[in-house]
Amino acid sequence: MGFIEFENNISLYTVPIGLFLAMAPHAYGVSSGLSRYNPDNPRQFEATIASDSTLDKTIKRRIIRAKSASSNSLETLGLYAAAVVAGNIAQLDRNILNWLSSLYVISRVLYLITYIWLQDNRAFSPLRSVFWGLLLLLLGTAAALPHPTTVSESGLPALPTETATPPEESLTTPVVEIVCLTKYCQEGLLYCHRWVPPSGNYNPLTGLWEHGGALREVIGVCPV
Repeated sequence: MGFIEFENNISLYTVPIGLFLAMAPHAYGVSSGLSRYNPDNPRQFEATIASDSTLDKTIKRRIIRAKSASSNSLETLGLYAAAVVAGNIAQLDRNILNWLSSLYVISRVLYLITYIWLQDNRAFSPLRSVFWGLLLLLLGTAAALPHPTTVSESGLPALPTETATPPEESLTTPVVEIVCLTKYCQEGLLYCHRWVPPSGNYNPLTGLWEHGGALREVIGVCPV
């Protein structure tokens, strides 16, 4: 996007910068009327400034506008931070995120300068609304951008699914141990005489059900 390519993603770093820009007008206002600031009741500071007839009118108005600018920035910072986090989770293009977040910081700086100082001349009041509208435009642009990743029902990127592969069936035939009472060869075949207890088990060698008793069976070929 544009003529500058960003090497790193800086969008998340603009969130604490936004917090600094939100607190800076408050610090300016308090420092400008420090003698009238009561730490026991800090929220009364703005009302104290407004009712002070000894304070220069220009300074008084700047302090009040600085407090308003600080409140405005804090009110929108949460929405901006959420938009930045959502954009990173959705893996939007790095340059787009960096450009939008950089423009946010620039728009807030211009907004504060206009609100606190340039509005000494009321003719600059509409300019403040322009910078405020730019903020909304940036947030709307971030929300309207296509998201390249698949998002799960929880709102987080869907994790790659793995299909479990069933283990291959064993081709090894179970070994059946046969205990013979006696073995002998006859016509090239090896016979086994054994006693089978009445178990009712199936014999895979004979293909018969064992009901017990003496049993003679071929167990192999006689060695040469």
